[in-house]
Amino acid sequence: MSEERNALVIMRGQPPHEGHAGLIRTAKEQCGRVTIGLGSTQKHGVVRHPMTPEQRIDMLWAIFGRQFMQDVRIIPLQDIDSLDDTDDWARYVLGKIAKQKLPEPTDYYTGSMFDAKWYFTSFAGPDDEVVENGKETIFARGGKRLHIIDRTMTGFPPAEELRSLIERRDPEWRRYVPEAIHDMIEEGYPAHLRVALRGTAFPENPKEGLAFIREDMTPPTRFEFRRDRWNKVRPENASKFR
Repeated sequence: MSEERNALVIMRGQPPHEGHAGLIRTAKEQCGRVTIGLGSTQKHGVVRHPMTPEQRIDMLWAIFGRQFMQDVRIIPLQDIDSLDDTDDWARYVLGKIAKQKLPEPTDYYTGSMFDAKWYFTSFAGPDDEVVENGKETIFARGGKRLHIIDRTMTGFPPAEELRSLIERRDPEWRRYVPEAIHDMIEEGYPAHLRVALRGTAFPENPKEGLAFIREDMTPPTRFEFRRDRWNKVRPENASKFR
């Protein structure tokens, strides 16, 4: 590890999972210092973007702990109208890092060639020196390196599948998420994005947006908890809910 190397990892972390954690740990082991760009921070509480930026940052701290995070910086990023055949996105990211007077990244880490393409100009790419190291492919040009740790070889599901497991309340999601944030996800994932709970009595201490199907009613009837009370969902509106 060289103290002169500075890693960059970009992620949305909706939510952070073991794949993210492994990528960040590798970046820190190899470089010492890491900047995490947290994407799409202008969106939360909607499909594909359930958690707030603050929730995601808290989860990263819970996963790694204070000592690890001493050499990690997190910067918020928002979506921009960048084109596929330009390096607009990379210039936006690196500009944000420079404005915050953080060390200039020497190494970029990602999980796919598709995500890497935005950074070929700023770091290195397939036309440069290539080193294959197991699951990791490293492109090098001058003092810059671009690392691809193929996410398809890790055994972790895509983020969309992970969110689907959480939203369907399938406990399988816990296999792919660090245990340190299991409770944070259960408590913080937007209730209105998850399938309804079922039973014969309303749950205690419900969250705003929680859906519940009363199975002791004929027919079973859906309610949602809004503004501190349970509200019956009219049948004509039921089709837009899970």
